[in-house]
Amino acid sequence: MQFLRNVIQWNLFLGAFAFIVSYKPVIIMHGILSGADSMKSLQREIELLHFGTKVYNCDLFSNWFSLENAWKQVNVLRDYFQTIGKLHPGGIIVIGNINNYVKFCLISNTSLGRSGHSQGGLLARATIQTMPNHNVKVFISLSSPQAGQYGTNFLHLIFPDLAARTVYELFYSKVGQLTSVANYWNDPRKQDLYRRYSVFLPYINNEIQTSNSSIFRAALTRLDKMVLIGGPDDGVITPWQSSHFGFFNGSLDVIPFNEREIFTSDTIGLKTLADHGKLVIVAKPFVHHLSWHRNRNVIREGQATDIQIQAKEIIKLKEQPTNIYVKHTMLSYERLHELMERDSYMSPKEAKSMGLVDHVLAHPPAYTNSIAAPTSDEEDEKDI
Repeated sequence: MQFLRNVIQWNLFLGAFAFIVSYKPVIIMHGILSGADSMKSLQREIELLHFGTKVYNCDLFSNWFSLENAWKQVNVLRDYFQTIGKLHPGGIIVIGNINNYVKFCLISNTSLGRSGHSQGGLLARATIQTMPNHNVKVFISLSSPQAGQYGTNFLHLIFPDLAARTVYELFYSKVGQLTSVANYWNDPRKQDLYRRYSVFLPYINNEIQTSNSSIFRAALTRLDKMVLIGGPDDGVITPWQSSHFGFFNGSLDVIPFNEREIFTSDTIGLKTLADHGKLVIVAKPFVHHLSWHRNRNVIREGQATDIQIQAKEIIKLKEQPTNIYVKHTMLSYERLHELMERDSYMSPKEAKSMGLVDHVLAHPPAYTNSIAAPTSDEEDEKDI
């Protein structure tokens, strides 16, 4: 009986320990034209909601340096992610953001994750794709131009005097491609120039096949979950559906992501993720682009999902000792489940039948250490 109790206690300990350490460390990456200071409110919110979570607030490529070539940023970010990943070999979660803008990653001792807002989400995703053996478990993209950008509102944030219909003359050139914004500018009416000059987006989206295409796809499908968040009131990402890999066709009609070749041909693994229940699409209205990483409703809705997941984990943990009792007591699972309900209190006899106690006494034993103890249940036990 003592052995059974030890086994049960050990399993409960392991289960409780796994539950306690389930929160993943987080890397927060600022977006374009901003720095780590702009992400402190998000950092505080994560630490408040997930007490004990390790948060890394990345300050690489801050402010004007965020306009540097996208590949240059990805190469540096890859070293940064890998360094943190080694500190958490079980894995991490990543979150990404773009303008004032967020990129942040949730990372855990059991899984690594990343997330990003706006440009940060695109760069974080590209970084993951260049790491064939990454330990990122969850990637969260927060209003990021995953299919590219084509809109005046965004353009005027960076280049106030340029027009969307003519900016291709600058962006689709060797000089223009020195900037990150040009690297994911996707003019639906100039696709030939886009493919000829753009050095980043058509490659990371496998629109142009290279020797790295299979690596980019395989790395993305290693994720346990990819969450793409965006909304119709974003006001900056154009079209806003780009945050879900939707985009314009040549007539400027928006084609949903699941009708585009990048999904139907499974170019980068989106369909594979979707088929396995690993792709989550979130469309949330009434949130402006500059508010995604500060909007508590957006952040706390994720907490509600966490609570759901944790509730399922608790139920699974409860099933483990119940199944052990089934094996050692020969009682039915249904009967044991009833006995072990939170508001159910076992009688002494029930506790004994399950092996939780060896004897049930009506009173303390009358003998002392100097007197031999009774040798059978009948000698010392009286029903209560």
